[in-house]
Amino acid sequence: GANVDGYTFAEQGDEKQEIASLTNGAARDKIKLDKGTANLVLNYSNVKDKKTNSSRTYKTEIVRTGNEVALVVTDIATGEVVTKDTFPPAEPHQPTGPTFNSLEECIADFNCRIRPAIQAEANRTCRAQRAGVTCCPPRGGICTIVDFLITPTRRVCGLIGPIDDVEIVLSP
Repeated sequence: GANVDGYTFAEQGDEKQEIASLTNGAARDKIKLDKGTANLVLNYSNVKDKKTNSSRTYKTEIVRTGNEVALVVTDIATGEVVTKDTFPPAEPHQPTGPTFNSLEECIADFNCRIRPAIQAEANRTCRAQRAGVTCCPPRGGICTIVDFLITPTRRVCGLIGPIDDVEIVLSP
């Protein structure tokens, strides 16, 4: 009976478990979290254990408290927080640091220079990795913080359900 407009349904499984998930379409684009935005649900997943014939349902969301941003997975039935991974704080922009003419140019630089190593770590550990970058315009101005959640791309790593890479832009 829930409104699932904007969510994508997916199923996957192996000999041990079956996973049915609803993923928020907003996770496909940059997610802008304004000061007033507290939480954004990314995914709902139902994980069925074939051996025990039991299942658990999880909610994965981005939670913002002040300037802290975390990825939180909650067991819906119990309300228990299963994991809470806080994004690292963005490094302050150094006066001699790079500047960019646009946010897209800054993100492209991150994707070229930094993302490959973080993606490799996500695939090695089968755990999503968090990263951040501070994007500043030339000649001063307001800098923008961009947080990244980089998920593993190895097929074997899909435990809770497919969540695409997420970019979160924190507005000043």
